[in-house]
Amino acid sequence: MPVPDNYSRADIDDMVHGIYRDQEMSLDESYKRLDDVYYPINNRIDRLTVRMDELKEEIYMIQRQNAVRSKDYPSIDGHTRPTIDTSHAPFRGKLVTVKLLEDKLDEINFSQDLLKEDISHRLEDNNSCQT
Repeated sequence: MPVPDNYSRADIDDMVHGIYRDQEMSLDESYKRLDDVYYPINNRIDRLTVRMDELKEEIYMIQRQNAVRSKDYPSIDGHTRPTIDTSHAPFRGKLVTVKLLEDKLDEINFSQDLLKEDISHRLEDNNSCQT
C-alpha cells in the first residue's frame, strides 16, 4: 500500500473498515475451527457418559440379583441340614460379568479423561494461535 503524506478521511475510514472486516473474518474462522474440534469430541464424551450410566445400572441390577439369590432360604424340612456340595458355577459367571462391566466402566472413564485433556490442549493451542 503506498504511503502518502496525507490521508483523506475516506481513506482512513476504508482502512479502518478493512481492519475490522479482517478481524471479524479471523474470529469467524477461529470459531469454526473450534467448533470442528469441540463438538465431535463433546459428542463422544456425551455418548461415553450415557454408556457409562447404562453400565452402572447393569452393575447395580446384577448386584441386586446376586444379593437376592445369596439369601439363605430355610429348608422345608427343619431336620435336614443344607448340603455343602452346592455348585458355585452360576455365581462365578455373574461375578465375572460384574468384573467385566466394572473394567469396561474404568476404560470409559479413562477414555473420557484422555478426551478432556485433548480438548483442553486443543483449546489452549487455539487460544495461543489467536493471540
